[in-house]
Amino acid sequence: MNQTKAEEIVQSLTVADIRQAYSGRPGCACGCRGKYSCTPDSPEAKGGDKVNARTVTMVLRKVQAAAAVDPYMVDLDRADDMGWSVADDLQYITAQVSPTRVYTVYLMSAARRERGVTKGYDL
Repeated sequence: MNQTKAEEIVQSLTVADIRQAYSGRPGCACGCRGKYSCTPDSPEAKGGDKVNARTVTMVLRKVQAAAAVDPYMVDLDRADDMGWSVADDLQYITAQVSPTRVYTVYLMSAARRERGVTKGYDL
């Protein structure tokens, strides 16, 4: 995805478009190095223990802020890469803002379809 389209998508997102958000250290994103949060409308909200719309909002704003000033990277695969990236199927958008902090938002299927995604995980 080109940078202009990626920036447009990132800045158009609202909390209603987010399935869940992750804030943690770079590397593994299983939850061992950070925390997942979701909104009450998210499929992940069933258990209720990680529902926190305020945290989701904060993570989304951090990703949007990074997209406005940090370099766009096609792939953030090294811990020392700083920048932001969008998955080709819009499953997630991630921003590594420092060597020790990464923020990721995972989009709802409907939000991905609204932005033209027709193939990919969980559509």
